Amino acid sequence: MTKLVILTQNERRRFDSPPTFNTNERALHFSLNNNDLQIVKELRIATNKVGFVLQLGYFRSNGKFYTTEQFRRQDIEYVISTINVDPNKINLLSYQKKIPADHRKRILSIMHWQPFDQMQQGKISAYALWLAQRQFSPKHIFLSIIDFCWQKKLNCQLTMY
Repeated sequence: MTKLVILTQNERRRFDSPPTFNTNERALHFSLNNNDLQIVKELRIATNKVGFVLQLGYFRSNGKFYTTEQFRRQDIEYVISTINVDPNKINLLSYQKKIPADHRKRILSIMHWQPFDQMQQGKISAYALWLAQRQFSPKHIFLSIIDFCWQKKLNCQLTMY
């Protein structure tokens, strides 16, 4: 069976990559309120502080999480200077597995988003079916599902392009 191509290769690359911020956007998305600052202060390791703030900022921007390999150098440098940690103590290779997963759960909680589970999958599937029955194009369905997830605050790392 032929695989349905919904996004072009460039669209897919943009969709799967962290946003590219300008200076003002970087300041907006990586800004920390008092609650955020308290969470960062509770983290003992500088790398974990930077990782948490990067994930929080990217999630605020587009509701997605990324791996450390995808973090943008300018964003890393900005966060390091903003939270005032020693850049020599940052090793994002050590920010793997359990710690980022715990941070993602915490970010979903503080942002009042629901984690992806079978119940959420059912809601999304029903919505997609409803759109398909109305004969919307696959790309329109895909983009509508993203909007649906934002409106309902559902964390669904979509990979159906």
